[in-house]
Amino acid sequence: MRAATDGQGVAASFDGVGGRVGAEALQALAVGGIGVVYGEASGEPTQLIAQQLLWQHQAVRGYSLFGEMAHIGFYITELLGYFQASQLQLPVQTYPVTEVQTAQRNMESRRTQGKVVLLF
Repeated sequence: MRAATDGQGVAASFDGVGGRVGAEALQALAVGGIGVVYGEASGEPTQLIAQQLLWQHQAVRGYSLFGEMAHIGFYITELLGYFQASQLQLPVQTYPVTEVQTAQRNMESRRTQGKVVLLF
């Protein structure tokens, strides 16, 4: 990310993976950037170096959908409205069931986006 931003870094990072990926997301932050940690899909916590935050004027916050439960009905209604108005595109990749191994390999190597569907 540093190379793609001419060394500046990103204004915000969103970490749902944790571990090495989460640490790299925080390292990609620009001066004044904000990191949001919302998951631990790798099974490993994101390691944080507090001094990085201090010297780079950065912030990190946690997010969990459970903290939003009081508003979930509103969010669902809004989301469905976008979908019904065709303003929401959901990426779906399909594979014939005979290619289940290819689909699994592609997911594991992060070559897929959105949902993966097997067609029977």
